[in-house]
Amino acid sequence: MEAARAFLEMHRRDGDQLFSPIVTGDESWMHHSTPETKRQSMVWKKPEESAPKKAKVTISAGKVMATFWDCKGVLLVDYLPPNTTVNAARYCEVLTKLRAAIKRKRPGLLSRKVLLVHDNARPHAARTTQTLLESFKLEIFIHPPYSPDLAPSDFYLFPALKLHLGGRHFANDDEVQAEANHWLRRQDTAWNNSGIKLLLQRFQKCLDRNGDYVENGLGYIVGSSVSKLFDNTWYWALRVTPFLGIVLTILTLFFLKDPPRGEADGSTEDGAKLVPTSFLQDLRELSINKSFMWSTIGFTCVAFAIGSLAWWAPTFMINALNLSQAHADEQTVTLVFGAITCFGGILGILIGSQMSSYLKKRLNTPRCDPLICAVSLMAGVPLLFLSCTFASRWPNGSWVLMFLAVTSLCCNWSIISDIVMVVFLNLQPQNHIIDYIGSSIDKLYSSPADTINKLYKLDTLK
Repeated sequence: MEAARAFLEMHRRDGDQLFSPIVTGDESWMHHSTPETKRQSMVWKKPEESAPKKAKVTISAGKVMATFWDCKGVLLVDYLPPNTTVNAARYCEVLTKLRAAIKRKRPGLLSRKVLLVHDNARPHAARTTQTLLESFKLEIFIHPPYSPDLAPSDFYLFPALKLHLGGRHFANDDEVQAEANHWLRRQDTAWNNSGIKLLLQRFQKCLDRNGDYVENGLGYIVGSSVSKLFDNTWYWALRVTPFLGIVLTILTLFFLKDPPRGEADGSTEDGAKLVPTSFLQDLRELSINKSFMWSTIGFTCVAFAIGSLAWWAPTFMINALNLSQAHADEQTVTLVFGAITCFGGILGILIGSQMSSYLKKRLNTPRCDPLICAVSLMAGVPLLFLSCTFASRWPNGSWVLMFLAVTSLCCNWSIISDIVMVVFLNLQPQNHIIDYIGSSIDKLYSSPADTINKLYKLDTLK
């Protein structure tokens, strides 16, 4: 939102003169064989005729192309040498070439002002890169993280170029480079100027309709639905959150009871009364308990993976849908993803808890809980991979696979605290579902509610 407001304010101040000093660029793969889009592969046929069969084409090897351009045309096209990666040192080399190209093709622009618009990928945001840009006296426009829809190269230039290359086959790198360079040179000033000016429309849309994503399952649904009720204005979605916070505060103050320290679990197995222990003693006991340490490390990884999914999955699906159809509705995507996170999380908790209870009775072994956690996590990885793989070619199937992946990843949420309780106090859990349903609805991926609910029962952790 900060970037959108800043850009719109600059346009109100400078008008269309704002677009003249903008130089933008990014990297993209250029492949020897690029499959046709759905629109390109359409053919006319009579009603009685069957659709023609076409061989499946996969994306082949290629090269990374860095392209920088402005409202007048392309300034620099640079291809990554074989067996190298785009890092800060390589990007600094490209920026040095870009400065020379600006000096040669746009005389006087460097002495006036250059507004560089590029994303915040790691090589772009590295300290060495920033130091070089400062020495070049280039002004950098802030770019929101994970926002290819606000980068002209990503939403305008590269899609058009790949549409041109779709369905064509090249024997080697030289051929695909020659064709890409030829196409870029053929685009006139009006075409390039239109792409740069689309930034205004994109930032306005960002400010008016979407804004930032709300990072929990129920938040996706509430935010998207409230925004639709009030003419697609993003700020109404944020106005709902204070009321939800008030409800959570009231529930915490009047319904969350904190038992006396050292008396949460009554007595130990041999009848001795539990007594409070010091903080340092707790840390020492925790550090030598291998089961606790490995469970903590594993659950930290799970929380990181699910949190990352909540962060980038909506943007990923929007971009994937844009590749498979004319336009993706951002609010519909957030609504669907919110439903997946909520119901997938609840279903995963139910399945995990029920499987644990059933297998413990059937097999009579305490190893059921860790086995369920391991199997569910191992099943979630390929499901998530397949969901990402088929996103642009089979969107509906990708949603189903993502739902199954979230369900699988959440099967261990209701089990992990029981594992910890057994490790320390040998306490048998009473009811997974009652303890965890409320916390999963409130904030599925990062809620401390389930931890608090269990921690006040664990005297050793105090």
